[in-house]
This record gives sequence, structure tokens and C-alpha cells, in this order.
Amino acid sequence: MNLAQKLNPDAAALSAGHVERCEGSVLVIRSEGAVVRARRAPACLLAPEVGDRVLLAHTGEGRAYVLSVLERDEEAPHRWTADGDVSIEARAGRVDVVGETGAAVRSPAEVAVQAKSISLRSKAAKFAIGKLGLIGEEVVAEISRSKLVSSTIESLAQVVTQTASRVSRIVTEIEHVRAGTVDMAAEKSLMIHAENAMVTAKALVKMDGEAVQLG
Repeated sequence: MNLAQKLNPDAAALSAGHVERCEGSVLVIRSEGAVVRARRAPACLLAPEVGDRVLLAHTGEGRAYVLSVLERDEEAPHRWTADGDVSIEARAGRVDVVGETGAAVRSPAEVAVQAKSISLRSKAAKFAIGKLGLIGEEVVAEISRSKLVSSTIESLAQVVTQTASRVSRIVTEIEHVRAGTVDMAAEKSLMIHAENAMVTAKALVKMDGEAVQLG
């Protein structure tokens, strides 16, 4: 007990000590040659670890609280923790999270992002998703090269429009096309090659041209 507590038993006193071990939410700290059992104050966001030098507050009720971590090994990680929900808010500004070597957001439950607009810039991106659902009014993508590898692709749309200078498709097995009307127009040449070719119709098969060659 220091002089302030001797004059006023209800006054709080400060001391420093080293964390010897953690017993759940209780920290066992050696301070001034004595062993003190203390809890972490809500204001101490940096979670104390074994070996840390911490600042203690001793209340007149005989309780002790860790107010902050004073010293820690430079190579040890820093964990900012809190019990319950945490909200970081900048009322009149923005919030930046910067990591020189990387940054990660992890949660065993949902991660939600809500914003007026989202901007993502990266030299490389990798997504591993079990199931993806996308709902949007308009999607505009400008990509120099796109590669998609999938075992099954299913698409459902009212209207599909594609515009390209060149299109190349390779189907190793079977291709099925079912449509009410198929309209194919080529400005220059239309070539169909097959080992066996069959054209059938219920009503009419018509071939028209300045010259028609068979055989």
C-alpha cells in the first residue's frame, strides 16, 4: 500500500509487473515481489501475454486490473481482443487498415460488406468458394484475358448477346442445341464438315443459290 492509499483507503494505486501465467480470464502477475491476480480492464485492448510488463491499477476494494501493456518482445505478435461485439467508427472521416506484409479477415460465421461502391485492385486474386450466389441489375467486365475451368456450367437468362471478332469452340464429345428457330448468317462463307452429315425436315428442305453442287 502506497502513501495515497494509506491516507485514503479507497484511492487507487498504480504499479508495474510481469505476467507469469494466464488462468482463464485471470492474469497472475508478479509485481514488487508479490504475486497479484488481476483481470484485464476493458480499456486494455492489447491482450496481455506471458512475459509482458503491464501496468496495474489497485483499487481500494482489494481488486487489481491490468490497464495496459508497457513492454513486449518485439518479435511477439500483438493481439487486440475484446469480449463481445466490437465496433470501429469514424464519424467524420474514413478508416484505413494497412498491413505492410498482408492483411486477413477471418470469421467462422458471416462476413458482410455494405457500401455505396466497392473498389478492388490487385495484381492477382484467388477465390475458393463452395457456393456462389450473385444478384445484380447490371454486370460490366473489361478483361484482357479470361480463363474458366469447371466440371459443370449452367446458365439461365432471358436474353444473351455476345459480340466478338473471333470465337473458337472445341467440343470433344457431343453438342446439343434445342431452339424454336435457328438463324445462321455468314457474310462470306459457311462451311460444315463431317464424316456423316444428315439434314432432315418434316416439311421442306430448300437449297438456293446461283450454283448448287452436289458430289
